[in-house]
Amino acid sequence: MASSILSFADNLIATDFQCVKGLLEEPKVGMSIQVDDSGVDYKIYSFDFNLDKKNYPKGLYPFFNKIAEAHAVCDYTLFVTQGGKVFVLLVELKLGNAATANQLRAGECMAKFVVDTINRINNTNYSPEYRKITVSGTKLVRKGSTKMHAVSYTNRC
Repeated sequence: MASSILSFADNLIATDFQCVKGLLEEPKVGMSIQVDDSGVDYKIYSFDFNLDKKNYPKGLYPFFNKIAEAHAVCDYTLFVTQGGKVFVLLVELKLGNAATANQLRAGECMAKFVVDTINRINNTNYSPEYRKITVSGTKLVRKGSTKMHAVSYTNRC
């Protein structure tokens, strides 16, 4: 039963929001993460990208006014099944130490809406475990005075 939530999600969510399996990336900051899929089934969706103005003239939430917080969402939402359990992983990729709590909470609201809709139209009762994940990277910049040298190792045992 648990793996069918993945097919229900695929049938419900427009293909514009479905992602390449196995890769989470944030091109703006040069981050890319390979997903370890050993022992799990999953689907990846991203609601956080520049939407085509022709197909989505009012954005992801056309019923909201232009309030930035109302349009927030995390980078990726993964629906995962493992051993009969259902998980929803909410992932935000950031460079530096910027706050991610608002985007992750907004992503959770969106994911709960998707799960509730799946339950309503399919007469199911999925109650996944939600996990919020922030992946933060730091770009190291070499000081101008730091000289690059080859590293040599000596055996001191």
